[in-house]
Amino acid sequence: MRKKEKATLRKELDRLGFDWKSGRILVQEVFENMFHAWSDSEGARWVDFDDPILDLEFGGFGDEVQCPRFVAEDKEAIYFPAQYDGDTWVEKVYKDIGRYLDWKNYESPYPGA
Repeated sequence: MRKKEKATLRKELDRLGFDWKSGRILVQEVFENMFHAWSDSEGARWVDFDDPILDLEFGGFGDEVQCPRFVAEDKEAIYFPAQYDGDTWVEKVYKDIGRYLDWKNYESPYPGA
């Protein structure tokens, strides 16, 4: 059985077409452990694009390291973590919600569904 490749924020943002030239990323840090989704935030900071947190490998619920708490934006969209039934990924919602009128090409976001 082949082991599933771990995700990173950089890989997930690249997969979703994040525009690194117009983008910015904010991380809410947790210090008690690496279970970001289930821990209280203890600070927030802007992330430079060479920050090691972008290349931190993470898995789903129960994994030793989980997706960092973050929100990112570029000129077109907002990006954020989603988790359902243990699986964790990055979602994207377009700032121009009129884009979703083209329902054949842009399905409205429904994280966890």
